[in-house]
Amino acid sequence: MKIKTIQNSAIKGIQNLAIKIIVLLLALILFMLFPVKVHAENNDNDNPRRYLILEEYEQYLLARIAMAEAEIEPVETKAYVIVTVLNRVESEDFPDQIGEVLYQDNQFSPMDDGRWEKCDDPTDECWDAVRMVQQGWGSSDDVLYFEDCEGGSPWLDSLDLQFQSGGMRFYSE
Repeated sequence: MKIKTIQNSAIKGIQNLAIKIIVLLLALILFMLFPVKVHAENNDNDNPRRYLILEEYEQYLLARIAMAEAEIEPVETKAYVIVTVLNRVESEDFPDQIGEVLYQDNQFSPMDDGRWEKCDDPTDECWDAVRMVQQGWGSSDDVLYFEDCEGGSPWLDSLDLQFQSGGMRFYSE
């Protein structure tokens, strides 16, 4: 009886993992079939903030990177992670689509260390961060990099520290 319970539990775990993988693969397929460049609309000529129009799968990718990079951080820090990704999309030095920025080699540690696939679905706070950024929250157009304050990369020493939010530092070139 106990072995059957353990087997059922293992099967459910595998099924849940398979569902997550399928969702990620579908998002990637949609990204490849229907690439959409992020674009912004000014709400007001006197207001530099913008309202971003993002496809659902782009919102999902941004919420997921906020979860993978800043799960334990406050919602503002999650929003800064998202702003950093979008700044890269708009930069001439990086790919011009969210998925391409996220999957660029050696740029985001969750993509390299497997956390992207292992992390839970984005929390409500991650989705709140996406909505905040879409509605024009945050004015850090020059931020292109971030790191966990506990970590530290000698390469980042050559960049300009712009600010710290929660347990993360954000940099520009």
